[in-house]
Amino acid sequence: QVARSAAAAAARDERQRLLERRADALGTALANGMASSARIGDVQLELGDSVRRVEVSFNHAHRELLRAAEASATAASDARRDAERTAARAEALESELATVLQRLS
Repeated sequence: QVARSAAAAAARDERQRLLERRADALGTALANGMASSARIGDVQLELGDSVRRVEVSFNHAHRELLRAAEASATAASDARRDAERTAARAEALESELATVLQRLS
């Protein structure tokens, strides 16, 4: 009876130690998982910040590109208007020259 009781107590103690080791292992795994989750959260925040910086840079570059395109279109329109004026002035001078030459002859 005493031997059986001692064996049962030893088996209970061994089961208790096994359960404690499993609990420790689960606690360690949980702590590691939480640390990994925190690192993932930090990386997500950094990634979000990077995406926002890229968006801001892209939007700025896009606005600058639109401004440059508008300035280019305005400059092209101005050049076309100047060319039309110059052509009209050349035609007028040609006409005057033709008139002068006709009078001379």
